[in-house]
Amino acid sequence: MPMNTATAHPSFLPPSIDSVPPSVRREKGYWEIHPELKLTLESANEFIRGSLVTHELYENKPLLKTLDLDSNLPGTESLKGHGMRVAILSLLLNDELERQGSELQGDSRILTTASFLHDIGKLRAEINEVIMQPRKILKGDTKSASDALAWTIIRRHPRVGFNAVSNMFELDSDERNHVAWAIYCHHEKQDGKGYHRLPIDRVSKESQIISITDAFDVMTGNRPHQRKKTTDAAIKELRRCNRQFNSELVEIFANLRPEEGEFIRYKLAA
Repeated sequence: MPMNTATAHPSFLPPSIDSVPPSVRREKGYWEIHPELKLTLESANEFIRGSLVTHELYENKPLLKTLDLDSNLPGTESLKGHGMRVAILSLLLNDELERQGSELQGDSRILTTASFLHDIGKLRAEINEVIMQPRKILKGDTKSASDALAWTIIRRHPRVGFNAVSNMFELDSDERNHVAWAIYCHHEKQDGKGYHRLPIDRVSKESQIISITDAFDVMTGNRPHQRKKTTDAAIKELRRCNRQFNSELVEIFANLRPEEGEFIRYKLAA
């Protein structure tokens, strides 16, 4: 049955959005009064829609169980907050791409849903267990067989997410397939040396946007085994990794200065 997005109550949303009645959320005046999101009305509506769908999905324990996922695992609330922030950042970037008439602009609906759910594969128990280990998992230059195995397990989460999303939504097949593919590709790289070694011409626009906003939120957030970076340091790192990220997208994102205005309040609230 289709998910009922009208009655869901997304507890992980910041109070300034969560407290607004659904009938008011979609009024243009609300977003003019609250310009801190700096989203177009279409993107604001997509953000609310995506948050409601995501909340109901996380609450649908039987469905998740059939997909071998579990929203009761440690770190789930943090995962929800991360998805919300990535969705906001991705929509901010996509709106700017639209204003510039850029060919790099993605589909806002696909981008929103994929942003919220890009890490849904981490709700698989064996992946979650590795992520929650009290030690740093080395990338690439592993020093032990156990580290190498742990990194292999972590790298499965886009594929798990792809398989789950391919089977979880009452969407038309075209939309469902595009969301699943964006999730599958969000760790691909410009040089073709990402998780699945895909050439960049096979990686969706939405995936390339999410790869940047995902990395930015991870670098500027509070994560175990990682020192929190300032916005300037995170942008510098995105620029340095020009074999991983689309340089044109990085420059447009950098010019948005995502730490300015009230966005930081939403980050802290999550």
